[in-house]
Amino acid sequence: MTLRLRLERYRVPLAGAFHTARFAFAERRGALLTLEDDDGRRGRGEAAPLPDYSDDDLAQAEAALTELELSRVPPASDRDALGRFLDAHPVSRVPSARSALESALLELEALQRGLPVHRLLAEPEGSAPSTRPLSALVASTSREAIEASVARALAAGFTTVKLKVGKPGAFDEELALLRALRRAHGAALRLRLDVNGCFAPNEAAAKLRALAELQPELVEDPLPRGAPLLEAPPVPIALDEALRDPLPPFTALRERHGVVAILLKPTVLGGPLTCRSRARSARAAGIAAIVSHTFEGPVGYAAACELSLALPETRFAEGLAPHSGLSAWGTQPAALSGARLVAHEAPGLGLPSLRIPAS
Repeated sequence: MTLRLRLERYRVPLAGAFHTARFAFAERRGALLTLEDDDGRRGRGEAAPLPDYSDDDLAQAEAALTELELSRVPPASDRDALGRFLDAHPVSRVPSARSALESALLELEALQRGLPVHRLLAEPEGSAPSTRPLSALVASTSREAIEASVARALAAGFTTVKLKVGKPGAFDEELALLRALRRAHGAALRLRLDVNGCFAPNEAAAKLRALAELQPELVEDPLPRGAPLLEAPPVPIALDEALRDPLPPFTALRERHGVVAILLKPTVLGGPLTCRSRARSARAAGIAAIVSHTFEGPVGYAAACELSLALPETRFAEGLAPHSGLSAWGTQPAALSGARLVAHEAPGLGLPSLRIPAS
């Protein structure tokens, strides 16, 4: 089978700048990858590294993909051969490029078999996916806007809300806001707090003790990458950015460091197959895998949704609520239904043909 490759750049604004404690961005740039086979079927992937967050950049991703010798790439149906090829190929050093390639190959196989991608990836094999709740991500910066956004999310059917915390010098204000949210919404609100590694190691334990009174379901990445993990933290911990660095075995993460979940972002970790392997290892140690996005366009977002539906259900909502940058594309994946993901039978990624929005 002969494959033909096409890359198309895009640049899409968000409805407003998105702020974390460490960086902010107001647009997303990336490249859509299309692999077309002899019968005209087209598998799609997306390389969209996030500046100041990803370990690679768009130029590296485009170079890695254009340098591929497609005749040597095994089909996605031969998972072991494809994994060995990618592990040995320079594309493995560019996670967003590998993610795009995995996604495109998986969609091609799914189209050839007339199946949605989540059915190809299902664990256990052949299992039927269940509906998955989503967590809302609140991106507002003022207290009033955050309180209003949380109320709207709950009214829209979300029960888990993720907030960014850890802004330097603002912890007392953040704590006061979180207390107000807990008073206003009680147990109906499941709080997920993302620090983005912004707690200083000598202050992290005390800040986590203060957050414990709010009963967060998770606190993500409280410490900077490379800092020693806390022993027996007072809150449940989720790891995201730390997954890119050497870590203790998953069993030690759970038993010694309070890790109960990991965040899987295909663009950052190297694709759906790579993330599925991480999820399998974590699950064996009793750690949940939550799938999330990095504000990609609809192709990368749909690939993350398909991965989520393929994995065993956990007690946590998935980090896949749609973001404002998707509206410019005028479409959404078949898996998305309001505040949840649902199983579907649309072949491939469950996306119609796309037209890149004018930038």
